[in-house]
Amino acid sequence: QIKDNSLSTTYRNQNLNIKPVKNVEIKLSDSWYSPEYNLKSESKRAEFSKKYTGFTSLISLLYFPEEIDISYKKIPVYNRKNELLTDKDAEAVTLQLKNKEYTLFVAYNSPYIANHFFKVNDFIIHGEVVLLEKEIGGEIEVKVIK
Repeated sequence: QIKDNSLSTTYRNQNLNIKPVKNVEIKLSDSWYSPEYNLKSESKRAEFSKKYTGFTSLISLLYFPEEIDISYKKIPVYNRKNELLTDKDAEAVTLQLKNKEYTLFVAYNSPYIANHFFKVNDFIIHGEVVLLEKEIGGEIEVKVIK
């Protein structure tokens, strides 16, 4: 089912929620799949799309809402001169899970990539894909993925 710019499965349990961080168009259509050789079953197909000219991104959260309580927010990213960057340059999303907070940062085709220094949540980071992990009341652990 489509609700609040997200898609959720509607099983009795173990449902999956797909939540794009930005507003997108979500469409469900009839489809089929083959769970095993020579067997065809009806199903639904989900399509997430956004009409845009030039570069755009589509960061989405996939989680099981019955098993985890999650909240998120898109946060601003600055260069080392404290200038706000556009989504074409870099994006960051903070997830709150129980007593932990995760911030995922992704730098795109930016003029600042050569320097690799960015400011996220008042924290200077270096890299193109970086995960900031923090327990509530604790220190930030920085994991450079790329």
